[in-house]
Amino acid sequence: MAFWQEVNYRVRDHLIASGGKLNGKYIQNLECPSCGKRESYADASKPSALHCNRKNKCGSTTDIDARIIAPDLFQDFHKNHPPTKSNPIATAIAYLKSRGLNPDDVDFEQKQINVDGKEYPAVGFRLDKDTINHRLIDYTGKDKTRTYGEYSGKIWKKQKLNFKQPIYITEAVLDSLSLIQGACVQ
Repeated sequence: MAFWQEVNYRVRDHLIASGGKLNGKYIQNLECPSCGKRESYADASKPSALHCNRKNKCGSTTDIDARIIAPDLFQDFHKNHPPTKSNPIATAIAYLKSRGLNPDDVDFEQKQINVDGKEYPAVGFRLDKDTINHRLIDYTGKDKTRTYGEYSGKIWKKQKLNFKQPIYITEAVLDSLSLIQGACVQ
């Protein structure tokens, strides 16, 4: 089952278990976090937000945080999605998908990185042939990024820069990918 499909199933099941009623394309009879009335609904196939039906008195829309409802899906990637001979980058693929990114649309590598005597999987993005930026997966400490090679004056870019378009500077490669794949930046 695809990662986000599993997330959507788990969120839907949670909403139904908390008193929601499945009615066609929607889960209805949900409690609105803003007004407390059981008049909110969510899309059954992609339950990412609660919408209060009390348009004149409330009408709020509240995002649903799937990481709170199904935290196990967003942790232990190395256990839940271990690399295999047929897919040696399975952990990195699952991690990128959990961030809402399409791994088919970017070049990346997966490797194990030792931090204080413990091995962590990492997804890596090349700045050039000698320099790579790794984002540690399943690491809970600070400084989740490790860059190997000389990186001063270098940037990660998905394609050649177009100086006729706005150029956005982000702190991390994953932030840049989110802007690009979210269609905020062409």
